[in-house]
Amino acid sequence: MLSEPIGQDYSSASTEGPNEIRSDEETSALQLWRWSPPSHLTRRSSKADEMKYGSVEYQYAAPIARGLVEDADFRRWVLSKFNFSSSSDARILHREMQVHRRNPTAEWWRFYFTEACRCLGCSGKETDILAIFEDERSRRFAIHFEIKQPKDKFKADGVQARGYPLRAECWVGKPPPRVLPHQEASTGIFFSEAKRAEYEPHLDNFRTKITFEEIEQEFPQLAAWRQQS
Repeated sequence: MLSEPIGQDYSSASTEGPNEIRSDEETSALQLWRWSPPSHLTRRSSKADEMKYGSVEYQYAAPIARGLVEDADFRRWVLSKFNFSSSSDARILHREMQVHRRNPTAEWWRFYFTEACRCLGCSGKETDILAIFEDERSRRFAIHFEIKQPKDKFKADGVQARGYPLRAECWVGKPPPRVLPHQEASTGIFFSEAKRAEYEPHLDNFRTKITFEEIEQEFPQLAAWRQQS
């Protein structure tokens, strides 16, 4: 069962995300998952958890999220590609995010969305990886990452991609209750170079574009998806 009643703010770590932004495969998995008890969510997710989240997407998202925490070189490399490049040594606030969302069983980075706000950036939309950082001046900034695994597609209407910058801006001014407050935000997308032409109409909604192939070349130790594909 859902851990919170319908109509509440699910930004903490709901067991389901908005179905309309997911592929048919992922939607089916989430529909099966919605009746699972919250104890099935673990910070070190099992294979079963991966299936519930959308197994292919998780294979790409989880190593990137871990890399942002555990690999300082990777974190600096990612930040250097954003408008926060002068703060590439900023620390990631994964522990603070975990505490703030008040759900000890949820991974710090995923299932961030809210239906309390009905703006075009929030309603029915979800951030795949939310990472919040703090620089030496105590300035906090968030990056909303989209993970587009190679078999996934954007809907032709462009609503999903357009929601990212709108949501990033919205949460700076008024973050959902269980999103750590921050002063600035940006957007990024991880995707396959082989899909660039297909995704081109949507890519301008993301300030920074990073391909899985770049990660495989620069940080092969993080590219765990190559062993699972």
